[in-house]
Amino acid sequence: MTEWKRQEGQETIFRTCAWSPPGCHPVGCGLQVHVKDGKVTKIEGDPEHPITKGALCPRCLALKEYIYHPDRIIQVVSRKLV
Repeated sequence: MTEWKRQEGQETIFRTCAWSPPGCHPVGCGLQVHVKDGKVTKIEGDPEHPITKGALCPRCLALKEYIYHPDRIIQVVSRKLV
């Protein structure tokens, strides 16, 4: 089994699992998230994940776009109730 975090050159690669209901399958996709200088550079399937075996659903394939979308809300939004 590969460790959850490894270094390849200037990139750090994290192994994780992403799932948000309702998901494509009950355990989520196994991911390898590539990070360089604190920014996600690539997301790919983890071939060692026991269920997905490297395959990714559309949500995970779009994860990088979601993280860095210019309209993403990144601060708390609150409304004063009258």
